[in-house]
This record gives sequence, structure tokens and C-alpha cells, in this order.
Amino acid sequence: MKALYIHGFNSAGFGGKADTLRQAFGADSVINPSLPPNPQAAFALLDYLVSHLHGPDFLILGSSLGGFYALNLALKYPVNTVLVNPAVRDVSPGLAYALGETTNYKTGEIYHWTSDDLKALDALEISEAGWAQLGQPNSHVRAYLDAEDEVLPAPRIAEFLRAQGIKTQLYPGGNHMFTHMDELLTDVRSWLKLSD
Repeated sequence: MKALYIHGFNSAGFGGKADTLRQAFGADSVINPSLPPNPQAAFALLDYLVSHLHGPDFLILGSSLGGFYALNLALKYPVNTVLVNPAVRDVSPGLAYALGETTNYKTGEIYHWTSDDLKALDALEISEAGWAQLGQPNSHVRAYLDAEDEVLPAPRIAEFLRAQGIKTQLYPGGNHMFTHMDELLTDVRSWLKLSD
């Protein structure tokens, strides 16, 4: 099993979730790029990677803004996709607070988050037809959220995703970092019929 880990806004590809995926699937099986801040450039890179790597033994795991990118990739490619505390709708208004000079909290990189970046996110918003496609029976998308996420309204997001037909697990407690990776991986292994 190969896995692509997509990190969230103002973050980087290294850290706890990528490490957990490496432990689960093997050190050489996880691709975890640190994405450029610009959404258009970030999505172009992800699209390139998935177009060359996707197959029956390939998994995407996207967290927060990475979940939003993962949903867009799942629309284009029939890849098993896992969303972790995902941003799903009206993403650009939620990130308007960061307009101007911003420092990546993991890498220390200083960059400018612009109105063009917000427009690029708007261009990725999923249509009603797209949601209908993602929520078809036997969907290749699953979502896992911590109810006490302090950044995104997890209970409302879980309700929305379930209404779209996407199998969704809302864990009690937790936070935006997501504290239920072990449970998630147990469920994903069962879903994909993977042995330990």
C-alpha cells in the first residue's frame, strides 16, 4: 500500500500523521510533500502525483485543507481517500483571516497569502453534482473527525458529509490535530481488507 499524505493550511508534510502512516504502511510507502502555499500550485503538484501513482494499492489521506484538496482529487481519480478533520465547503472565507504576510508555523517560511489564493480555493469548491458523485454507494471516500476540533465545526461537517452519503466517523473529544489515528487506521485496514 502506498499513501499520499496531504497536510493542512500553513503546515508541512512532516509530523505526527505522516509518521503514523509510515509506521502503518512502511517507511518507503508514504509520500508526504510540503506543499507550496499557493493553492493552484499545491493542487497542480498533488494532481501530478496522483495521476502517476494512483492504482488499487494507493490511498490518499488529507487533513484539514489537505482534506479539501483530497476531495477534489477523489472527484478526478478513483482513489481510496481518507479525510481527517477536513475543510469541505466555503473554504476561502475561513482562510481570509490569513491575508497578508504569513509565517508557516512548521517551517518558518514567510510568504504572502493573497486574494488570488482565496480565488484559487473558490475555483476548487465542489458542486452539487460533484458531491453526488463522491457520495455514491460504495464510495471510495471516508471521513474521520474529532468532535472537539477547535478550528473547524466538526459536528456540522460530519452531518453535512453524512447527508452527502459519505461514511463518516465523529469521535468524541479530540482536537484539530486529530487524536484518533490508531482507531482510524484500524477502520481503514478493515475497509481496504489489509492485513497488519
